[in-house]
Amino acid sequence: MTPVTCIIGAGYVGLTYAAGLASKGFHVNLVDVNEATIATVNRGESPIDEPGMARAFNDSVKKGLIHGTTRLENVFLPSDLFLVCVGTYCDDAGNINLAQVRSVARGLRDCYNKYPSAPYKVTCIKSTVICGTTDSVVLPAIEESGKRAGVDFGIAMSPEFLKEGSALDDILHPDKIVIGGIDQRSIDGVKQVLASFLGPGEESKIIETDVRTAELIKYAQNAFLATKISFINEIARFAEAFGVDVGTVARAMGMDSRISPKFLAAGPGFGGSCFPKDVRALFSAGKKAGLEPLMLKAVLDVNERQKQHVLSLLANARPVQGLNVAVLGLAFKADTGDTRESVSRTVVPGLIAAGALQVRVHDPSAYAREEFKKDFPASDRLSYHDRIEDALRGADACIILTEWPEYKRLRPADMAIMAARPVVIDSRRLLPPSEFKGSGVELVTLGQSASRAFAP
Repeated sequence: MTPVTCIIGAGYVGLTYAAGLASKGFHVNLVDVNEATIATVNRGESPIDEPGMARAFNDSVKKGLIHGTTRLENVFLPSDLFLVCVGTYCDDAGNINLAQVRSVARGLRDCYNKYPSAPYKVTCIKSTVICGTTDSVVLPAIEESGKRAGVDFGIAMSPEFLKEGSALDDILHPDKIVIGGIDQRSIDGVKQVLASFLGPGEESKIIETDVRTAELIKYAQNAFLATKISFINEIARFAEAFGVDVGTVARAMGMDSRISPKFLAAGPGFGGSCFPKDVRALFSAGKKAGLEPLMLKAVLDVNERQKQHVLSLLANARPVQGLNVAVLGLAFKADTGDTRESVSRTVVPGLIAAGALQVRVHDPSAYAREEFKKDFPASDRLSYHDRIEDALRGADACIILTEWPEYKRLRPADMAIMAARPVVIDSRRLLPPSEFKGSGVELVTLGQSASRAFAP
């Protein structure tokens, strides 16, 4: 009999896993306290802006494979596996907030109290949590019901490895599936569901371990990828100082099989819901454990400095005071509407603070514009546009912050509607410098300089 999965938390991770499991024929109960989100789900609509999700939800709800509810107790008995996908936010110091995880654990405890004869079920944490959370926070809370872990219920931890902009595809075609459990029965309860994403002969992609190792794997991976980004951004600063193109340096480095070209694209710094939060959380946890995580601190410091560097590139080219500036890109990366920790959240208020006369922002994602607008409302100095040309028209300067394909296609002819002799700051290295030479448009590319001023 196909197990019924209950996903607790209809955020980014929970929604994409619901769509992925339903596409494999699983019945999914989706639980969230947000009534508006659940109503959207039950209409067959995706609450998030992510490729493939709109169609996936429409098809799955029509087939009766996804059902949303605000009450866990309503779907507790028919569910065999609980995937906990609630948010684990952290403050600027990296202190992780487990309030939602604790609330879910108490909710499961209450369900066991209400249904004392409930059969064995497995609770699997998918939320990103610091080592020790699953076995020292979640497990004891559920055991307050009188049920015994490993006897009456199973406990596991299986981190997600999703990239925004390709999350559904990442679920359906995983590089690996990590499952940590308190015992083999717990691991098997998760494996029988998640293994459905693997093809014939791909069983070796499953890594079985204990819950604490599973928790650290997620943090270690994200911290390493963030380190690669900060490293190449540091090298980009060297390239600017030495009169070098960092793109050539990165391409040569990436050809070494020990390094690989992935995550070696210099840019304005990393953002989103994972890398900044996870590196800070791991750094904070290390400090609490008596460690001195010097490398993690450097990764974070370089990233914050890189965001400010984008502003410096403009300031070095033009006095910002009194400029009309077009900002292209609010989302932290292309193919998503997520603006969390995006460099735009540093650049836009930074321009206004530096005296820009008007900042005109554009992003192809309406969701990104609306999310950004909640924190930075439109004003006489800040305007939002759904067409690139409306943001560019009359602007003295343009800063490209997100690698949307629409921006990569821009050429000097598209800049003709800007003010005379404008400057374009290409922080994503999208535009071909050769096509801008002699065009009347000054192109400043991050990580690239023709300067020969430096000499040893």
